[in-house]
Amino acid sequence: MHIHSFDLAIVIVYLLAVTALGMHFRRKQSQIAQIAGSIREFGFTRFSSRVEPCLARRGAVVDRLLPYPAQRTLREVARVAARVAQMTSADMLVLLSDIDGLYTADPRNDPNARHIALVCEIGPEIEAMAGEAPLGYSSGGMVTKIAAARIAMSAGCRMLIAKGKTTGAAPGPLAALEAGDRATLFLPRGEPRSARKAWIAGAVNPSGAVIVDDGAARALQRGTSLLPAGIVAVEGIFERGDAVIIRTRSGIEAGRGLSAYSSADIRRIAGHKSGEIAEILGYRGRDEIIHRDDLVVTEP
Repeated sequence: MHIHSFDLAIVIVYLLAVTALGMHFRRKQSQIAQIAGSIREFGFTRFSSRVEPCLARRGAVVDRLLPYPAQRTLREVARVAARVAQMTSADMLVLLSDIDGLYTADPRNDPNARHIALVCEIGPEIEAMAGEAPLGYSSGGMVTKIAAARIAMSAGCRMLIAKGKTTGAAPGPLAALEAGDRATLFLPRGEPRSARKAWIAGAVNPSGAVIVDDGAARALQRGTSLLPAGIVAVEGIFERGDAVIIRTRSGIEAGRGLSAYSSADIRRIAGHKSGEIAEILGYRGRDEIIHRDDLVVTEP
């Protein structure tokens, strides 16, 4: 973790070490989201600061240790970054490249190529502009970046393609953008939180269920998190980060969400106050069984 001073504010940058393979497992996705959320909470409570994730590509290590198909998957850092942005409900993803954004054609070959400053929808015309990856440049080229933009936009996350190397007086690429350097902004229609809620509600298969009392069910309708005190029973076997259904005693679905505890641990702390979790389990986890950011309430 590295701390920088910037415009009288502290920006904490943390490095996420993830692989493309891990993106395909729901539990890994949930764990990454929870780690990012915990770090953000730490930054705000400890330093009153903004906390941002940073992903770095280590191509040399990948090239030596993995066969070509795996190299190609892991080296497409743009897609991995987009998945992390999706999982963490990020507001913006910035891809630093060897080019300052999207053009109507490859500017290296076509002097008439026009720079595209804003993209609100990715259709056949935008995809055609991506072309093929030029030799000697990043493995996926603009094609991979457009694929990453599609992922980010579907998650309600803005994405920016900017040049990573600066030649002017600006101390870095982000400062260069503030100074007016060109870039391409991909602007989604929705917001990150609503997109994440849609993913939890429709794209995740539940692994079990927690049964709550009437008071907890009413509290969920008011937008609160699910606390252990409101749980009366657990169905199925699941791990931390798995998706579960929330049901009332009468069997009515009250919501769905990502559990912060395994089914075994929930059975032990069900009906207890959050302050008793550490004493019962022997470790201090989250106060909530399902945080409201990881929960979708079913309409009554």
